[in-house]
Order: sequence, then structure tokens, then C-alpha cells
Amino acid sequence: QGNALESTAERVANLANDNIAALAAYGVTAANVTALNTARTTFQGIQTSPRELVAGCKALTQSLSELIANVRSFFRNEIDKIMTPYKKSNPDFYNGYFAARVIVNRAASHAAPKKPAPPPPNP
Repeated sequence: QGNALESTAERVANLANDNIAALAAYGVTAANVTALNTARTTFQGIQTSPRELVAGCKALTQSLSELIANVRSFFRNEIDKIMTPYKKSNPDFYNGYFAARVIVNRAASHAAPKKPAPPPPNP
């Protein structure tokens, strides 16, 4: 499908270049044709990108757990220790810091929709 789109864009651009004077009456300029060619060239360059992106994302996802562990370790072993003096001198700041450190996991899990109540029985 991508090749058909590229071919069509190329044919349109070539026809537009051949008839640029006549197309002026319709508001089509050489800049429009250049923009079409630029878009076509850009499309050619990114057409294979989705597969490459999937592979890259997979590699990044695999290393994500290690990176998260490193960040957690840094907070626990470095920044959290820097906060210790504030525990007594500024407890609001200290408690606020640790409250902000709590991870709120708002995953895309949703509660099941509630079933409507059955109609009351007819007497």
C-alpha cells in the first residue's frame, strides 16, 4: 500500500510540474509541488520505521526494570539520606518529600460495569 501511495504522489507531482502554469488558476504553486515531493521523500524514509521502532521499544522495555531498580536504589541510598536532618527540623517538608515519593499506579484496569438492578416484581 505504501508503494502505491508513493507512486501516486510521484505521478501527481510530475503531472503538476508539467502543467504548473495551468494549475496557477487553481492556486497550485511550485511550492506546493515541492512540498508534495518533500512529503513523499519523508514517507519513503519512514515507511520501514514501524518495524524498527518495535524492535527498539522491545529492547528498551527489557532494560526498563534494571533502570527502575537503579533509580530506586539512588533514592534510597542517596537522596533519602539527605532528607534525614529535616525529620526533626522541618517535619512537614520531610513528610511531604516521602509522601511525594509514593508511586501511585494508575494502570489501565477499570472496574467492571455495574449490572442494572432487576426490575421490581409486579404484584
